[in-house]
Amino acid sequence: MNDLFLCECESHSHMMIVSNDEEGYVYVSIHLTPLPIFQRIVNAISYIFGKRSIYGDFEEIILGPEKTQELIQILTNHALTKC
Repeated sequence: MNDLFLCECESHSHMMIVSNDEEGYVYVSIHLTPLPIFQRIVNAISYIFGKRSIYGDFEEIILGPEKTQELIQILTNHALTKC
């Protein structure tokens, strides 16, 4: 089962997919905004030489009250069915 959550800004670059498998694991995939090719090359070279951001790579998604309740319901249902 896959559930798609779009950000309140309605940008398709800000989305999250919640899925689960038969073994009871829940997966949350958050789309990261793609960088321009030059920035990706610079990041790759920096990574090769061991330089990384101490903060990692992040993107955000803002869930409104309705979507927040939907996410809580999905996770609650999943937790209850696996107990």
